[in-house]
Amino acid sequence: MASVTQSIPTLTGGLSQQPDELKIPGQVSVANNVIPDVTHGLLKRPGGKLVASLSDNGTAGLNSQTNGKWFSYYRDESESYVGQISRSGDINMWRCSDGAAMTVNYDSGTATALANYLTHTDDEDIQTLTLNDYTFITNRTKTVSMSTTIEPVRPPEVFIDFNSIGCSP
Repeated sequence: MASVTQSIPTLTGGLSQQPDELKIPGQVSVANNVIPDVTHGLLKRPGGKLVASLSDNGTAGLNSQTNGKWFSYYRDESESYVGQISRSGDINMWRCSDGAAMTVNYDSGTATALANYLTHTDDEDIQTLTLNDYTFITNRTKTVSMSTTIEPVRPPEVFIDFNSIGCSP
């Protein structure tokens, strides 16, 4: 095998899964614990900091479970949360800044139905999607249907839009 020597000015090209022959200079296939930065070059990844333990935070009923679907809710830099949907259908939330347990509110009439819908055996069955201030949760194993409640028929209605009004002689 021939020896190849080349000069690489920087390693800020990012990660690439292409074969080595197709990579441009500066791209790497593996970058463990580093952050490529155009200004400072290749930096070490900053370390983590333990804010609080979610398994023994002292609040009854709001400890994290061994198994469950984890998700995050990021509103802005000062307001971000991490949540867990346990396999029994309970939803728990914690504030990221200090690990404080948050209260999850929902109607008392829907509590049982919600717990039945969110009960799961495989954490991959639960999917979450956060858009703006709402987090949508779906369970892949549940078949949903319309309610059997029949609402009364609305009376006939009409919508009229007058773009211009003119008088005819």
